[in-house]
Amino acid sequence: MNRILCKINKERQPRQSANSRAFRAEWLDESRNKGITLVEIIVSMLILAIIIVPLLSSFVTAGKANLAVKNNSFARTVGESVIESVKLLGIEGTALEFYKDTESAETFIMAAECSGFGEIVPVGGHESVVTNNGIKKFSPQASGIYEYMITGVKQGTGTYDVKLKLDKNAYPNDYQYADLSAFASDKTALVNPALRNSDYDYKALQYFKQLHERYLYSKYVTIRDQIEAENGEKWEQYYEELDRYNEEISQGHEAVKPELPQTKPIPDKEEALPDEYIKNNIKKTLDISIKEKVEGGNTIYIVDSTMTYECDNTLRQFAATNDVIVKTYSGYCSDQGYADIESLLVMYAPFSGIDTLNLETVNIKKETLRDIDVYIIVQSDRDVSTSGSALNVNVDTAATGSINLYSQASLDVTPATISSERKLIHDVADSADTIYNIDVEVYKAGGTFSSLITSIKSTLVNR
Repeated sequence: MNRILCKINKERQPRQSANSRAFRAEWLDESRNKGITLVEIIVSMLILAIIIVPLLSSFVTAGKANLAVKNNSFARTVGESVIESVKLLGIEGTALEFYKDTESAETFIMAAECSGFGEIVPVGGHESVVTNNGIKKFSPQASGIYEYMITGVKQGTGTYDVKLKLDKNAYPNDYQYADLSAFASDKTALVNPALRNSDYDYKALQYFKQLHERYLYSKYVTIRDQIEAENGEKWEQYYEELDRYNEEISQGHEAVKPELPQTKPIPDKEEALPDEYIKNNIKKTLDISIKEKVEGGNTIYIVDSTMTYECDNTLRQFAATNDVIVKTYSGYCSDQGYADIESLLVMYAPFSGIDTLNLETVNIKKETLRDIDVYIIVQSDRDVSTSGSALNVNVDTAATGSINLYSQASLDVTPATISSERKLIHDVADSADTIYNIDVEVYKAGGTFSSLITSIKSTLVNR
């Protein structure tokens, strides 16, 4: 029986193996002939598009940004070139340059690198260059404003249009200033609180602000503690009455329940005063002393100074006591020695502005036989002569020898016998040196000046 089964198995095995090989061969043939379907191609293309489109967009954005940076860089180069040309030529030379023939206009980026240039004549004005007997001459504008244009300027890979404006009225040219060249001498002493980066006005203001804020806080704490104490007493009384009430009720007696106490709310802390109000309560005094001493047979002149700030506390806004609070600073000009001295230059910055100069004082104590000229230069961004307020100057002459005061500001001098004049003070309007504002705007080329790329500002001292 076993022999029969083995024989049957041996006969079956080759037939199964043959069938399996035939199946695999058939499947492989079908797989080779099947290929890629249209759906698979479409899906693959969609996936590829999803990946590529953002990359392409980033490339385009980066390219535009790079082009914009280059364009702006080229435009700034054009603008800076124009500004340098204006500074080289001055107001008159610039005007003449814009009226030269194309072939000869070489200082600006004009002849070979632009398509055109000329002046933009202001309304009510005239051309800045006139021709007399064949000779071109500069003709100033009454307004002090000059405008020019340059078109088709080539720079790098771009082309640009340029507008140039020169404006003398952009700066306070009618203001007065001190001719400091007169003080370039080793016989001139300088008193300038800003020399050592010592902003005493700012320090004083901060000092009194802190006093004010601390005082307000102390007032707030006092009031708060007082109200809390009063409210605490009321609550104590309430709880005592409530205990008696509960005791009466527990004994079966009738009683009236006490009402909750009426307490006071704690008020908010007062708002601090603004800086301008605090400044108006402060008086500034600059004390200067000039004395001499002998060392080794030689006379040495000593200049010393201190800055004092007095705060009016009459309304008790800075402290609970004292009607006047004083803060003094020294060290910026402390015991400075000079082998000789002829003049003293005081650079004085008003604490609250030139309109309240009457609240400020300069005290000068001269303890030397030397004749000394004192120049007080009041620093301001406004014309000091327009102020109706005068700076108080007190002179104490403890020794013989004259002292003369000079300033561009009004001085209220004590004693009245001390001379006070205007000296070494000049009007810019009378000077050959005038400050002009330079504005250069660079546009995309086209002649319409509608698409601004960049603008550059500078200044010119026209000599």
